[in-house]
Amino acid sequence: MTNAQYERISPDLWEGEDVKLCLAYWNELRGERFAPQWSSFDWSRIPVGIIPYFSIVDICWQPYGMTYRFFGSAHSRAHGIELTGRSPLEMDPP
Repeated sequence: MTNAQYERISPDLWEGEDVKLCLAYWNELRGERFAPQWSSFDWSRIPVGIIPYFSIVDICWQPYGMTYRFFGSAHSRAHGIELTGRSPLEMDPP
C-alpha cells in the first residue's frame, strides 16, 4: 500500500476541460438526485483520458454493503490494490 493523501476540492475549482465535461454530463444525468441511475450512464460520453480516475460503487441497502463496480487503474496504482468487484472495506485507510 502507498501512503496516499487526499484533499477535498470543490467541483467548482476542478480544472481541465475533460473534467468539466464529465461533471456537466454527471449533473445532466442526475438532475435533483444524489447520483444518476447506472442504467442511464454512457461511458462513451466520458473522455477516455480520465476514465482511469473513476470509481463506481454499488450500494446495497439490505443487507448493507458496497461493491466497486469499477475501480479505475489510476486508483489501483495509487493504492496498490485492484478493487473492481470487491468492497471498499478491503482497502486500508490512507
